[in-house]
Amino acid sequence: MSKAIEKLAALAGMLRDAELSKLAARAAERRKIEGEISELRQQRHALSQLAEDGPAKQVHAEALWQCWAETRMKALSADAAQAAARSEAQIPVARRAFGRAQALQKIASATRAVSRRD
Repeated sequence: MSKAIEKLAALAGMLRDAELSKLAARAAERRKIEGEISELRQQRHALSQLAEDGPAKQVHAEALWQCWAETRMKALSADAAQAAARSEAQIPVARRAFGRAQALQKIASATRAVSRRD
């Protein structure tokens, strides 16, 4: 029975690692999207600092870019909300996997201690 518990503990550890890896990937996805939003905001700010009568204004390129930027910002915001939801949903899954692994590790340790006494 000790070997079976050891195998279960090892399996639970692998599952824990997989769930924690998913959590890290979802957090990285969220940070990437937030970085894109930040970059777009910086570009918008830089564009607003340009001269009022510059060439971009003369050909209405600024207005076109602003329109594109607004559309992109809305899409990124939706992506960020979805990424945040996926990340938040993964937390209890990872927590449960972590708890299982920890419990099985304790059971395996206790079983080994009992086996040594016998």
